[in-house]
Amino acid sequence: MVQFVSAVAPAWDGPGVGKVVVERVVGVMEGQPRLTEELLRADTDEAALMTRDLAFVRLSPLLILKVLPLEAFKGLTLPDDYVPPDFWDSAVNPISATSENEAEKRNENLAKRLMEALLVRIEHPLEFDPVRKLSSDLLARLPLPLLRPLLTQKFTTLFETRDTFQLRSYLFCAYHMIAVHGQTEPEEVVAVVLGTVVEILGWRESDGGFLEGLLMRFFKRMLVANILPLACFALSADEEGLDKLHQGCIECLSLCLSIFATQSAELEKTRKSDTQPLIEELFPKAPRVERPRRITPFIEEISESEEKTATQVDKPTRRTPFIEELPDTDERKPTQAEDQLPQAGGFETVLDRVLDLLHPLSPRNSDDATTYTRGSRSTFMSNTITTAIKKLSSTGSAPQQPSVSEDVAARNLAALQWLARRVVGRLLAVANWFAVEDGAGVYKVAGAACFQALFHIVFSTKGTADLPLKDIADVCINGFRATPDMIRLGSLKLFGAAMSWPNNAFRDSIGPLGLLQAQRALEALVNMETSEEIRRIAEQWLDAL
Repeated sequence: MVQFVSAVAPAWDGPGVGKVVVERVVGVMEGQPRLTEELLRADTDEAALMTRDLAFVRLSPLLILKVLPLEAFKGLTLPDDYVPPDFWDSAVNPISATSENEAEKRNENLAKRLMEALLVRIEHPLEFDPVRKLSSDLLARLPLPLLRPLLTQKFTTLFETRDTFQLRSYLFCAYHMIAVHGQTEPEEVVAVVLGTVVEILGWRESDGGFLEGLLMRFFKRMLVANILPLACFALSADEEGLDKLHQGCIECLSLCLSIFATQSAELEKTRKSDTQPLIEELFPKAPRVERPRRITPFIEEISESEEKTATQVDKPTRRTPFIEELPDTDERKPTQAEDQLPQAGGFETVLDRVLDLLHPLSPRNSDDATTYTRGSRSTFMSNTITTAIKKLSSTGSAPQQPSVSEDVAARNLAALQWLARRVVGRLLAVANWFAVEDGAGVYKVAGAACFQALFHIVFSTKGTADLPLKDIADVCINGFRATPDMIRLGSLKLFGAAMSWPNNAFRDSIGPLGLLQAQRALEALVNMETSEEIRRIAEQWLDAL
């Protein structure tokens, strides 16, 4: 049946046929049996077979909905006063109709029936994980006017309880919402996602609210399921759930950046193709001398006229303003409403927020934010950029047509180059702060993550993007002299990625003086008290230079 619907769905004329299929499928979902306590308790081969068959039965209608085109869900509406129910503490199936009148009432609104059929599978404690996950995916296919109020209400409620188990399901839904609706309605998507993920990325397990909510959910599930092993399993799932929740937030943000980079690169290409003939006609090309591109002088140049020895390496005397200077007024400080619910800007708002929170001392953090919160958000923002770079670096599985594969690779490469150019300056400035600033050692994990993001940018572009290699070398040299080994190791890996660029691009960019500075810094690093791994890598780079 799934293969049949998948084959004929593209030929449907209009959303009418799709809605008929959706209504039939929802009717099947409402009458399905569900997992019971008795079946979970039973330890027999027959019970195991029944459990497997039940899982297939509950998955089947969801798979049919999965292959339907998005047009089948268009036009679905809900009453203005509709409030989505909470099924987590319900031990019965609330979808089943209790009378003919109730059944007729439910038939009046297909959107309500479909949404509640999916919600009960997402939230009910006695549900198969594949069913829960696929239901979250399908919920994201609903029109945004239905989906945005639902997710906003669910996130608000779950923020109070710190229920990571349910939050993961709705965050998974938000991820697919970005993929489905992000290209056409980015502002609406960002309004739901951005404030939510930034808030979650500041959580940690030792927070009082998190622990209280964890214990409360433990007792609730023990009462609902009346099965101690199931409740203990739910508790252990929540203990590891915060890490998964953080990873889900990173995935959401990185997907936003990937889509934004792809769209921006396409727009940039279109603009160039439209204006290039006119520019060439008005301004003929003139011969020019190529010079290494630099952003800021991270390391002062050595001047021969200042009577310095050839082996002297200047320590930076200038602090780069890694956080923009704030005006005298407080107008730059975002209000709580603006911070949680951006009104406009789409995915560019996401990129700006990610770049802003890269620095632990960003004014975007609240005044009462702890050192842990500032450092963890900085770490997660670097990991977001790393994940986005990895998404764009991989072309995925090759389709049947080779030309399509080439187009995908070219589009991904253009998006990768655009994103690299957009973020590399900020990353270098923040990485340099981690390397040279007194007191930055408390954020050493965030600093290592920042260097890791730079490594993936330099390694993935491989000479295809216009990156400031001289500035990269300066930051690496400062990293060699940093105190935390994590910063030293990150700078060594970044330095190696830059040296691997083809056609001696790195050597030509930093010049003989830059090579001399790098050699002296590496020699000093070899003689420092540090790990064997750092000393071995430093010796390898010395031999390569």
